Amino acid sequence: MDDIVLIVKEGISEKEVLNLVESNLPDDLQLNNNKHSYVIIKII
Repeated sequence: MDDIVLIVKEGISEKEVLNLVESNLPDDLQLNNNKHSYVIIKII
C-alpha cells in the first residue's frame, strides 16, 4: 500500500488524527500502529 500523507493543522495530536483515520477505515483495513505505519502526518 502506498503511504498516506495527512496534513493537519497545528494543535491536533497525532493520536487524535490516527483515531479519526482508524474510525473511518473500511472494516477490512487497519492502521499499522508501529514504526512502519503507512500514515505520515505533516503538521502545518
